[in-house]
Amino acid sequence: MSSRTTSLLTGAVLLFFVFGVLFLGQNPNSETKLITVKVEGLSDQVVAEQVSELMQKMEGIQKVLFDSGTHLCTFRYDMQKNNLQKISARLKAYGFQITPLESADMQDNGDSRSRALVQIKITPASTTRY
Repeated sequence: MSSRTTSLLTGAVLLFFVFGVLFLGQNPNSETKLITVKVEGLSDQVVAEQVSELMQKMEGIQKVLFDSGTHLCTFRYDMQKNNLQKISARLKAYGFQITPLESADMQDNGDSRSRALVQIKITPASTTRY
């Protein structure tokens, strides 16, 4: 196989993996929320992996993607079983602090004459640090 074919195949597998982790296997009847937070207090890769494992064991957390280089953690949780305050308190007990990142909502402006396909409105997820 050529290196280009290998690169394309690897990229496609990675894309399907990320899509599967974030969206497949969800119960359509449950209310889930996808959120990205910055985790403070990480010292190295090993600690980052331990935080990821800890989060995966928490009730209601379904998926966890963790980037130890940027200290960003994206996870999906069932809002009927858990909430951000409980998750934050549990991590704080272990010496980690999380800060939710701002979210971007795409909205249709309703004007068919408009050239813009979507408008993006950025609002802070929270001004309170947990």
